[in-house]
Amino acid sequence: MTQIERRRYLPQADNAGKKGMGRMWKKELLTEFVVDFFRTFFTVTTLITMLLYVLGTNLDPDQRFGYQVFAAPLVYAFVGTIPNVVLLSGHELRGKELFARKALQLLLIEAGVFCVSLYGVESYKRQPELFIVQAAAIFAVYFLATLISWIGSAYSAGKLSRELEEFQKLCAEKE
Repeated sequence: MTQIERRRYLPQADNAGKKGMGRMWKKELLTEFVVDFFRTFFTVTTLITMLLYVLGTNLDPDQRFGYQVFAAPLVYAFVGTIPNVVLLSGHELRGKELFARKALQLLLIEAGVFCVSLYGVESYKRQPELFIVQAAAIFAVYFLATLISWIGSAYSAGKLSRELEEFQKLCAEKE
């Protein structure tokens, strides 16, 4: 395996122990976080829009809104995506650690969305039972967004594995 090929597939191999390595990993971690943030944001925005349509047509079909209602999915998605920061880690999270951080993330999402809802939604004052519906809806959106993210990651991992396998065959042929 040449130096360039090793850098492409094993970036830590050439840089292990070198000064400034922490900065590079932090930059990569931040870039990955920003990309994941926007991917999650747009996924959650789509899911929230679908959820608002379904819940609105079933729970309060006579209600009519102005154009400001188009901002609601964006606000809820932004508030629901900010807690992704609890998943930031310099290493791959183990099972219990990942579970604990995911649970904390869900609690922060629930709290954030409830705070926004209490501020801007009048129907909660008339129908407090909507909090239960909202808690279930938040969990459903969280579950679906996590599932979509997992499917995308599994696809990417499979593709990378196939590319690595082809690369290893190519290297074996050259030797």
